[in-house]
Amino acid sequence: MLPNLFRRVSELLRGAGEVSDELFEELEEVLIASDVSTEVSARIASLLREAVRQNCPAMIVVHNHPSGDPTPSEDDIKLTKRLAEAGEITGIDVLDHVIIGDNRYLSLKREGLF
Repeated sequence: MLPNLFRRVSELLRGAGEVSDELFEELEEVLIASDVSTEVSARIASLLREAVRQNCPAMIVVHNHPSGDPTPSEDDIKLTKRLAEAGEITGIDVLDHVIIGDNRYLSLKREGLF
């Protein structure tokens, strides 16, 4: 993953009270895709594969916007909705999709976008 992104996200979510200390201890970083361009295509199966392998009951999806603006694109929102639907089928709760920008983040769950 991008250097320190997992740590930054964990700290932001803990500091905002969105992830309990107990849940924080259970978080594990899994890199699905990495690209330096402005667009990375993520397939639902790729996102769920490792969670299924690890028998995870839930997941939080995180990615950054290199522009620094964490505003979700239409594709971000569509992907999150499709992932949540697939998660229901597989028994994996999608707790959130967090987008990181310059020293700020946006939670799609908190914004009511899925």
